[in-house]
Amino acid sequence: MKNAKEVLALHLYGMEQEKLDIPEPTRIEDVKIEKGQTLALVEVFMPLYRIEMAQKLVRKQITLPAWLCKLADQANINYSMVCQDALINALGINPDEHQRLRIFRLPNKK
Repeated sequence: MKNAKEVLALHLYGMEQEKLDIPEPTRIEDVKIEKGQTLALVEVFMPLYRIEMAQKLVRKQITLPAWLCKLADQANINYSMVCQDALINALGINPDEHQRLRIFRLPNKK
């Protein structure tokens, strides 16, 4: 039960990303439990998990000329921040607007 909420959120997030239909929850009265089993309600608020997943960091490797790397190291440049800024500029996106659209986008209905 400890990780049930996280597991459900990750599964639903995966279904959203794959544009799969998410089934309606089963009604409590329709769940059949056997002796010794306990019924537990697990609920998740997906916008919070979408925010978490959108902000998840992904490791990427880059190749730079040695002279540029040396100068950047001497200037204490944060490679990740410079790369993020460069990608945002190269793609011509507004990071605040783009983030909101990704987080709160609902899956497509078939």
